[in-house]
Amino acid sequence: MGGFICCKKNKKFEQYRFKFTKFQSKPEATFKSKAIFSNQFLKALEQRYYALKPNAGLNLEQLQVLLPNIQPKLLYRLLMYFKLENEDQIDLQGICFIISKFLNQGKLDQIELLFNLYDLDQNKKLDQNEFKLFVEENQNLLNCNINRFQKFDKIIQFTTWGDQNLNLSQTFFFKIFQRPYEEKRIIEEQKDQIVFDKIYIISSKWWDQWKQYVNRTIANPEQPNDQNIYELSQEFIEISPQQWLERPGPIDNRDIDGEYEGELKVQLIKGRDYETVGQEAWNNLMRWYGIIDKRLEFKRKCETINDKLTIELYPTIIQGFETDENGKVQYKNCFRFKMYEYSTMHDVRKKLFKKFQISTNKYQEYLLYMMKINEDWQCILDLDSDIISLNITSGTFFTMTKLKKKPVSQVSYWKLGQKILITDPSTNIEKMCLVQRFSESLNFVILHIEGQSSLDDFQIEIKQSPMGLQSTINQAISKQIKYPGLQNLGNTCYMNAALQCLITTQYFSNFLINERYKRFITANNSLTKELSSLTQELTRTNETSISPQNFQNVLIKILPKFRKYQAQDADEFLDDLLTVISKELNEHENNQNSVIEKLFQGQYLTEKSCQQCPNIKSEIELKKILHLTVQEQSGVFKLRIYFFLNLFRYDGQQQTNNIIEKDLVKKTILITNNTINTPTFRDLYNKIDACIGLSKEKYQLAIIYKKDIQRIIYSNNENQALTDLGINPNMTIFLYQLGDLQDAQNQFDNVRRMFSYKSRDFQKNDLVDFQETGQNWKQGKIDEIKPNQFKILHLKDNNLGYVFIQENKIVQFRQNTSNQQLNFVQIPVLNYYFNSFQKQYLLGLKPIIVYLPIQQLSLIELKVYIYKQIQRFINFDHFTVQSPFQTNSVQQEQIINFFSHISFPYKIRVLDQDRKCLYCQKIRPEKNISYYHCQGCEVDPILLIFQQTTKPRIILEWNDIKFTKILEKKKDESEERLIQNLDLKDCFQKYTEESELRLECKLCGQNNYFKQQSYLNKPPIILILNLQKYKSNGEFIERYVDFPLNSLNINECLKSKENVLYDLYAVINSKRKRNDTHYTAYLKKQDQWYEFDDSNVSKIEKVQSTNAYMLFYTCKNIPDDCNINMSDFI
Repeated sequence: MGGFICCKKNKKFEQYRFKFTKFQSKPEATFKSKAIFSNQFLKALEQRYYALKPNAGLNLEQLQVLLPNIQPKLLYRLLMYFKLENEDQIDLQGICFIISKFLNQGKLDQIELLFNLYDLDQNKKLDQNEFKLFVEENQNLLNCNINRFQKFDKIIQFTTWGDQNLNLSQTFFFKIFQRPYEEKRIIEEQKDQIVFDKIYIISSKWWDQWKQYVNRTIANPEQPNDQNIYELSQEFIEISPQQWLERPGPIDNRDIDGEYEGELKVQLIKGRDYETVGQEAWNNLMRWYGIIDKRLEFKRKCETINDKLTIELYPTIIQGFETDENGKVQYKNCFRFKMYEYSTMHDVRKKLFKKFQISTNKYQEYLLYMMKINEDWQCILDLDSDIISLNITSGTFFTMTKLKKKPVSQVSYWKLGQKILITDPSTNIEKMCLVQRFSESLNFVILHIEGQSSLDDFQIEIKQSPMGLQSTINQAISKQIKYPGLQNLGNTCYMNAALQCLITTQYFSNFLINERYKRFITANNSLTKELSSLTQELTRTNETSISPQNFQNVLIKILPKFRKYQAQDADEFLDDLLTVISKELNEHENNQNSVIEKLFQGQYLTEKSCQQCPNIKSEIELKKILHLTVQEQSGVFKLRIYFFLNLFRYDGQQQTNNIIEKDLVKKTILITNNTINTPTFRDLYNKIDACIGLSKEKYQLAIIYKKDIQRIIYSNNENQALTDLGINPNMTIFLYQLGDLQDAQNQFDNVRRMFSYKSRDFQKNDLVDFQETGQNWKQGKIDEIKPNQFKILHLKDNNLGYVFIQENKIVQFRQNTSNQQLNFVQIPVLNYYFNSFQKQYLLGLKPIIVYLPIQQLSLIELKVYIYKQIQRFINFDHFTVQSPFQTNSVQQEQIINFFSHISFPYKIRVLDQDRKCLYCQKIRPEKNISYYHCQGCEVDPILLIFQQTTKPRIILEWNDIKFTKILEKKKDESEERLIQNLDLKDCFQKYTEESELRLECKLCGQNNYFKQQSYLNKPPIILILNLQKYKSNGEFIERYVDFPLNSLNINECLKSKENVLYDLYAVINSKRKRNDTHYTAYLKKQDQWYEFDDSNVSKIEKVQSTNAYMLFYTCKNIPDDCNINMSDFI
């Protein structure tokens, strides 16, 4: 029975935790609560109140900012006591009650209010459970130990007890704000105090107002601040009306607010646009002033490097949404994350798991999806990909779904991430907007105005009526982008560019849209039918891009060579496509004159005339594409050179200049040669000397392929032609500044002087000089110490071995070997990082070459050599250990600690061309490293079995890709402007140019020379030109061809020389990348040119470029003799 009663009491006590009392307000009490305050006090309190952005009132979290000295449980009871009706919030009046009836009262009155707060049954008594709850929630107020829980039948009993046992003087303390000079002192002390590498950004505009206010002499700083909390007049600081006007309002960062929530405006300058404060300073400013909008709080990651504060001002702001079990995006919460330059998709996934509260044992069940603005959801499989490599910008959406569930983010006719032209309700002006998210009820869509702050986002109601919303969207899209793009299905840019040009072709587009092909084609697997369907979809869709998947499926069946994921040529694809469509249309006609022939086919005439008789042989060829040869400029040999300048000075001084200035320079050079021979190495050396002032002894040239050094370029003969060693025009080569032998010696002396080695009391692993009986002094490493002798590990005849040496035959390292000749060698340095997705080491960054005496170096010296050059690749935003090499007075201990720091980003391995370690002679594979492989030796190079025949290289294994940075190329292409432009008419003249060949003449019966000349005999309505920029050996000719946009006259290539004019309506561009080619299309739509880059469509101003590959012209006046029936196109 007793146990039952105890259980019942405990149950009652737990119920008390959720019971609260309520203040019974009367009109006179409300009046008195404000009457005791001055108008200035009420104004300041009101400022603080509204700075916290109340809804109906302040919630507990907001109230804690205003009254930080009251512990949360008691503060919540005060909130519930003076709260608004039907709301767990407190308004300004309730706060006045807290101040006047609690904080501004004497101790006995405060104790009485505490009694009322815990008299939960409001019977004017405190029973044992009520008192127990009071003690439990207010331990900070007690100045004694409570051994038993008593009850109080009257208020006087509790006040008497409380007067003796409660300490309220320092707990219930409130100031409406600090004196100005106090604010200044506090913020100046805390401003530069960085906690957890976090810092806050404040607008200089607001900061200057605050400085002007606190620099006023408000009160004598020497006057003590009376902390008597019972006198309200001493808690409120009286200031003059003028000073009141100068007191700044809530923190206002709107002038530095960027486009997306949490993003800053670009190109901000510290001191001019913003200031920074630490965590505590920010908290105080927030407590005193608040902020006009919580979304304008800009917290940033920072790091101190070389006594200089580095701030990551512009992280990428991404947005995350949850999905349900069917992959449908949920809009209850929109999570925003700051991701930094080298954040990987692992980092994004971890943040989403944390926010979505997904158990770690379910990680494998979820796939990560990304959606860029105006695109579709894309599954990310390579989680080692980083923000930069994926070209992720602020505003990108992320989510995760269960396996095989693609995210669904469309509501009615609205699609998440969609761009659309909508009237801004605040200005009544049509603006480009982004569908940012939807309301949880899915009744409203939240729109973000492109280029404006997220504070300007607005919502409109989602209407289900097709005649209502759909027509509005159609109208908006028609004004925004009438011409949607085509999604890339995997190396299908060639197809997308050609299709966009073909579909835009006059007459032919009408033929497809109006389905005129149905008179001739009934088969299902028809490219003509699928092209017609695709054209209609592009015309009618509300999407900004569509998928040509159905077209590609039929294409692969008919033309298997255009299978998926295989890069192809746009010219070849277009020619084959037109041929197939022509065949499909002509199969059901008794002639060979389909719409393809009528529009695209031209008649080309080649005449061959015998030089010995009047015989003229004429050949007619029907072609849909005219191929024009682009000639190279004679006497010009163009190369691109990457200049890796040495970051290590040769004069014996430490390098202290900004390494960014010498990151990487990319120059285009022209070697002019008026002779018939190609340029020689002497020409190249002279050009390099003129560019950067380096003689050929001070650098090394190399060819790089896939981030590895494919070949060192070296020639003993300066008169040797560049092409003899595979250096061809338009090639890219790398130049590494190494210095000559004397420079290398100076570098070595510089490094050697940084370190001193033991001269006595040798220990294991010390480097020493030693002498065997009757032999020269050598270098080695102490492997074991025995009585009166040392076991020395050293190289003998290029093999690693041991020798036992007496102590008197061992001296300081390099003491007796410093005069030995140094063997300087050039060694490539390659960068690898571990890709956890592929579970192997992959090459990253660009390689470099170092010139050093590797077999005479200690490990620490090698580390200095490498770091001096590799620092250009280090992302110092993630480099937590401070480099000691920023000053000339570097200490040996600092260097050792620097390289041994746990956060140092890479390890050094020395391997041969077969990845065999030069120390343990075991293979160090790129993946599946087992016990039998090299485990990663980092040893002193004096012990390495180094043979140039094995092509040794230094391998840097980076701990994490985030520690690396991609070098920004400083381009210098001034010389490229010296290449003469080629006019399209020159290409026509080349086409009609006479050539000579030897043939058997049927008229005179002899093998004679013939003159051959080609013409365009009958021009087509649609003229397609292919600018052939590839030579027979596959080399690409980079030359600008100037072509007219209007009134192209092709009389140069016509047999009749009559004037026939054409207007340009489309261009296919071939953008050559390192290992492939990317195709885009320029299309003219209603006198405006657009670029179609797969899914992306944008307006352009300039159409001509060096990338122009295929030109599409339409005849201005269709000839009368043209066999064309306009009914085919209606």
